[in-house]
Amino acid sequence: MRAIVALVFMLFAGCAVSAAQPSQANVRDRLVHPSADVVAQVDRLLPGAIVFIESIEENALADGRPLSVGGMALARSVGVTKPERVRVLEESSMPGTDEPTFAILIRMIGEGNPRRWGLAARYGIVCKTHPTQFLLAHELHHVAQYESLGLGGFARRYITELLVVGYTNAPLEAEANAAAAPYKGLP
Repeated sequence: MRAIVALVFMLFAGCAVSAAQPSQANVRDRLVHPSADVVAQVDRLLPGAIVFIESIEENALADGRPLSVGGMALARSVGVTKPERVRVLEESSMPGTDEPTFAILIRMIGEGNPRRWGLAARYGIVCKTHPTQFLLAHELHHVAQYESLGLGGFARRYITELLVVGYTNAPLEAEANAAAAPYKGLP
């Protein structure tokens, strides 16, 4: 249970996890062939993660704003194939969930966590503040990843990466950061 709580905290808090820097080949192998323990942890977390993602997406799609013309161009530039489906919801606090483990962790993360700026839930993006171009591009690249992998595939891969290599070394995060890099420093 302690490992599940730590993983969920990392997954939605965006916190950095320092991990030893194993060789790239070793990391790739561990991500492609995770241990039985990691697979079991992912299998336990996945249903709650999917419920959480679907709930966040539903709220963002219902209450969020569509992308502007510039936002649509930005979305296409980072790989989104259906930018017209994206909605961005700006909230004063990050969303919670009815799933007990996630609800507790979201409350623990709270308002004061400066690393918790945005969250992509398939076509719904939730941001605490008006997103910068970098943040929006980063979250939009996650939308592209959802399009490519599907909801369950993205969630499974993301959780696996967090368990195996941690947030700061997760390939899905590295891809989103790389896609957003040209927009760093822009308002």
